[in-house]
Amino acid sequence: MKSSLALVLAISAPMVMAIPTLAAEQTLYCGSALISLGDTSSRVLEACGRPTQVNTSYVERELSIAARSGRVAAQMAEREMVPVERWRYDARSNQLSRLIVIKDGVVTEIISGP
Repeated sequence: MKSSLALVLAISAPMVMAIPTLAAEQTLYCGSALISLGDTSSRVLEACGRPTQVNTSYVERELSIAARSGRVAAQMAEREMVPVERWRYDARSNQLSRLIVIKDGVVTEIISGP
């Protein structure tokens, strides 16, 4: 049993190490401009230019609305579809590719990878 486990580990370890890793970051430099979480999509476009690739999907967001009239309080929920864009900037020499996730016009993730 121990030899089987050792064999599996010996075979799978190099494969795991070969898998490219992605790293989440808080900031990204485009030239001399610093892009951070919370920046707008227009700021990213101005600083970094057009992305190499854009993928857009939509997620549902629930808005909670509270109202009060005299002693009666009511809470309602509305749903809306929010765009989530993934902007990819391909790597230049000696740099990693960057993926910027923009939810409802605001940068929510910056990911670097191969």
